[in-house]
Amino acid sequence: KLQLGLSTTPLNLDYLEFCCRQELYLLQALSNHALQELFDLVKGQLELPGPSVTVEAAGTTGRPKMLIEEQRLKEMLHTQLPVPCIATLMGVSRSTVFRRKKEYDLSVRSMYSTINDDELDSLVASIKNDLPNAGYWMVRGRLESMGRRVQWRRVAASMHRVDSLGVISRLSGLGCVVRRVYSVPGPLSLVHVDTNHKLIRFTVIEMIYFVLNLHRIERLWRDVWISVSSKYYNLLHSLEENELLDISCADDIFCVHYAILPRLKRDLEIFTEGWNHHPLCTEGNRSPTQIWEIAQMLNTNTVCCGLDSETGIIVPEYECPLVEEMMTELQTLVDPTDPNITDEQLYIACYEHIKRLQTHC
Repeated sequence: KLQLGLSTTPLNLDYLEFCCRQELYLLQALSNHALQELFDLVKGQLELPGPSVTVEAAGTTGRPKMLIEEQRLKEMLHTQLPVPCIATLMGVSRSTVFRRKKEYDLSVRSMYSTINDDELDSLVASIKNDLPNAGYWMVRGRLESMGRRVQWRRVAASMHRVDSLGVISRLSGLGCVVRRVYSVPGPLSLVHVDTNHKLIRFTVIEMIYFVLNLHRIERLWRDVWISVSSKYYNLLHSLEENELLDISCADDIFCVHYAILPRLKRDLEIFTEGWNHHPLCTEGNRSPTQIWEIAQMLNTNTVCCGLDSETGIIVPEYECPLVEEMMTELQTLVDPTDPNITDEQLYIACYEHIKRLQTHC
């Protein structure tokens, strides 16, 4: 505007005065804001913890030696972060990390599990029994949560030996997920509570607390459905089609809650442990656990704001149709934690026992 005003002949002084006043107001309004932003940025950088290394001056020539505590380096290696990431977090070069590893006789290869293929196949089969539709990353994440660090190639080979048909079926069932876009400063900056209503027909609602910037809720719900919910969804609908389950009958709903709900909770806990240790392609193949540990190392400042005043969700509860003596008898005869009984057999046993008790009454 100033250039346009100065280029006119003769000069339009009124227009120049208007342009100058407008620019002056704009600069005055932005100056305080810009200085405050710069001040906050500098203050934030000063409050960040310094590199966890010390400098040793040994001699008069050459650069000083960068010392890294052995225990600290071990902890960083156990997080399974790559060496370039560890070097960045410590404020040193990759070569320094490699030299300290050699000096302390530390090796990433030695941190992998030494179990043989038969033991690995047994563990993978156990995981597939709990999460039939779990893929490569979820199985490896579950192994990590069990304290078994196994190479990717060994996990893939074991999956092909144990569940070759499942590998093919999952490849044919892949789909695209439309995701929401979030923007948050870092891990745990915003915690969202969401519920899944796939099993609401049977008065079961799955609730999940997830952290934005680690994973997106659409992808998470898809994985929950594939790994956990679909198994119980198909089971309960099959029981309903076979006239073994009536959703309008309080006794049948009680059987679902007694026999199926504990196993659903257990499988969700297993899924959560595996999910927290599985790599995320959108985060450089780092797991949610690794991202959280990185945030802890950086000592990210968190400020509580925008808290929801809602106290929670009220879910109606069904009263137990059995008296105390009958409930004790049911708990003795039907154990929801018995691994030798399938989900369907467990429900039918509970269903028949309650019908028998009601007949005698």
